[in-house]
Amino acid sequence: MAIIKCSECGKEISNKAKSCPSCGIEVKKKVTLFQAIGVIFLGVSVVSVVVSNTDTSAPGLARSIASSTPSTTLVNSSYSSELTASNEKFKRGQYGVLTYTGEIINTTGRKLSYVQVEINLYDKNKGQIGSTLANVNNLEPGVTWSFEAPIIEERTKTARVAGITFF
Repeated sequence: MAIIKCSECGKEISNKAKSCPSCGIEVKKKVTLFQAIGVIFLGVSVVSVVVSNTDTSAPGLARSIASSTPSTTLVNSSYSSELTASNEKFKRGQYGVLTYTGEIINTTGRKLSYVQVEINLYDKNKGQIGSTLANVNNLEPGVTWSFEAPIIEERTKTARVAGITFF
């Protein structure tokens, strides 16, 4: 318990008090930086779950540039094993958010602390107009991660996995 000054009358009161016993004004609680970050994280998590639970395809969008090669394989030399992105496609969520989705299987035989998939975005002329990414922590061995990366560039017509980072 700490003693603070009432913002209205200036008398000393407990920081646990709901109101000042002298003047009756409600004591406003200060929100810590940690609490604010927690609320923001919770909000982003809820939006992410809502968007990821929608399964409507994005009409009129082309498949991946790499559609002739349905998966992209990249090797991280520190594990001598590969992670592969597959089942890549565009998806438009309930609120109109365009995403690029796919799956990555952890074939390294060990839990990965962090995995990130980087995706390059292209317009109708195959010019790169941006990039996006998705990441996950603590990917267990043998587990498939269904990634979903948001796309804010509405001119996006095709996309390609540019890299997979893991450790």
